[in-house]
Amino acid sequence: MTLTNVIDLLGKSNTKVEIMKRLILILLFLVLASNLFSQVAYFGIGYNVSRGEYEGFNYAIDRYNETRDYLTDEMDHINLTHGMSFEVGYAAPGFLCGMAIQYNRAKVEAKGIINDQKIQRDLKLHELNIPFEFAIPSGENGFAFAPGIGLNLMLWKYLTRTGEVNEIDDKEYYESFPDVGMHAKLFIKFIFGGVEDSGIGLVVEPYYNLGFLDSEMWTLNEMLNPNTYSNDPHKVEKFNQFGIKLSMFFKAEV
Repeated sequence: MTLTNVIDLLGKSNTKVEIMKRLILILLFLVLASNLFSQVAYFGIGYNVSRGEYEGFNYAIDRYNETRDYLTDEMDHINLTHGMSFEVGYAAPGFLCGMAIQYNRAKVEAKGIINDQKIQRDLKLHELNIPFEFAIPSGENGFAFAPGIGLNLMLWKYLTRTGEVNEIDDKEYYESFPDVGMHAKLFIKFIFGGVEDSGIGLVVEPYYNLGFLDSEMWTLNEMLNPNTYSNDPHKVEKFNQFGIKLSMFFKAEV
C-alpha cells in the first residue's frame, strides 16, 4: 500500500463511520508492517493538558449566561481539559509508531437565585482521544527528539445537571450520546532515555490537533437553553486544540 493508495482510500469516504472503518484498516496495516523492523516495544503512562477556543461549544454557554438575569455566578467557558494518558508502540532504527488513549475532562458551573432558592447548573465535557502516531526519532547519548504526524479519533460527550446548591451532589447527570471528532495531529516528542534501548524513559510531547470533522452543537444548546435554542444560529465544533503530555515510558527489546 503506497501513500497514494492511503490518500485515495480516505478520500472515498464521506461519513464519520466510513472514515473510521478505513482509518482502522490503514493503521492496522501500518502497525503490522512496522513489526517487521521493531526492536523495542514500549508502554507509557502520563498526564496531558490541552487547550482550545471551542467557539461552537462555548456559544451555548454564552447563551445560557445571556438569557438568565438571575445568575449570581455565570458559567465560565470550557477551554482547558486534562487527564491521564496511556500509550503503547514500537521503535526501530529511524522509525517509531504507536497509539495512545487520552481521557480529558473539564467542568464548569453557574449559580443563581430563583424565588429565594440558590440554584446551581453543572456542565462537564468528556473527551476520549485515541491518537495513532508515526514519528522519526533522532538523537544520541540517551536523548532523542521525534517529530511526527498522526490521526486522532475523539469521542466526546457533555454531561449536565441542575438543582438546589445544597442538593446538587445528589442529582444525577444527564449524559449526551457520544459524538465523533477526528483530527490531524502534529507533534514532537522529546525523549529522555533514548529510543532503541530497554529501560525507563521520560517523554515530553507538545502537540496540536487540527479537526476536520464537524460536531453538531445543536443538542447542547437545546439542553442548556430549551426556550431560545430554536432561534439561535446553527453551530458546529471541530475541537482544535494545543496540548502537552508528560509520560514515563517502560521499554523492552522484542
